[in-house]
Amino acid sequence: MPACEEQGCARFSNEPPSSEGPSITGGQVVKGDDRANDPDTQLLRKGVRGQTLPVGGCGRLVVRGPCDHANKCVTCPFWLTSTDDVPALQEFYARAVRLRQRAEQTGNQIVLAQQDHIIPYLATRIKSLEDRSVDGSLSVDDVLEQLCTDLAEAESAMEEVRTAGVVLATKHLEGQNHCAGGSQMTDGIPTELLERYLGLESFEVTEELLGLCGASIDTRALPILKRRLREEEAQVPTLEARGYIRMREKSLQLIASLKPLIETLEGMSHDTTS
Repeated sequence: MPACEEQGCARFSNEPPSSEGPSITGGQVVKGDDRANDPDTQLLRKGVRGQTLPVGGCGRLVVRGPCDHANKCVTCPFWLTSTDDVPALQEFYARAVRLRQRAEQTGNQIVLAQQDHIIPYLATRIKSLEDRSVDGSLSVDDVLEQLCTDLAEAESAMEEVRTAGVVLATKHLEGQNHCAGGSQMTDGIPTELLERYLGLESFEVTEELLGLCGASIDTRALPILKRRLREEEAQVPTLEARGYIRMREKSLQLIASLKPLIETLEGMSHDTTS
C-alpha cells in the first residue's frame, strides 16, 4: 500500500468486530459505572475504536486526519499488531499465498505483483511476533536490524518463486491473447485504476474475479463489481455510527476505486454492443 500497501486484507474487510464490551455498546452512555462516562475515558474509547482495523490497529492518530494510503495497510509503518494477532496474521498470510498461486495460474500479473510485495512483509511480521528472543534485553536497533534481515530473506525467497513461475505465467498470457473472446480483455482500462482497486479488494472477491476473468478484469466482472459497490455503500453509515473511522475510510477508498472502474467497463460493454 504507497506506504500502506495492499489491503482488503483473513479478508481485510471493513466489517466491524462482532463483539463489543458492555461499556462501548453503540457509543451510548453506560449506566452503572460512572468511570465509564468520564470525558477522558470516552475520548480514549473513541480513539481506540476509530483506529481499529480488521487485524491489529492503526498507529496514525485520528486527529491527524484521514489516511491517504489506498491499500490494505500491510506495509504501512503505522500498522500495529501484537502477539494476539498472530492467528489472524497466519490466516492472512495463507490466503495471500493461495491468492498468489491462483494469480500465477491465471496469468494475472497485477495480482501476482501485489502478493509478491506483501507476502514477505507478512512473513517478517509473523516471525517477529513469534520470536521469543525479541524481549526487553534487545535494543530497538537490534530488533530493527533483525527485522531487516528477516525481510531480506523473505524477499529473496519470493524472488526465487517469481523466477520459477515466470515461464508458466508467460505461457498462460500467450494463450489468453489468442483465445476466443479475447475482445473482452481490458486493454482500455488504466493499469493504475486496476492496481488501486485490487489493492483494496478482499482476497475472496479477488479470487472470485480471477476465476471468472483470468488474466485481466473485463466486462464479465460488472455484476461482481456492482454488488461490491452496493455492499460497501451500505456499510459506510454503520461504520460511521459505530465510530470505526479507519475502517470507514478504507470502505470509502474502495468505493472511490469501484465507481470509475465500473464506468469504464460499462463504456466498453456499450462500445461492444453498438
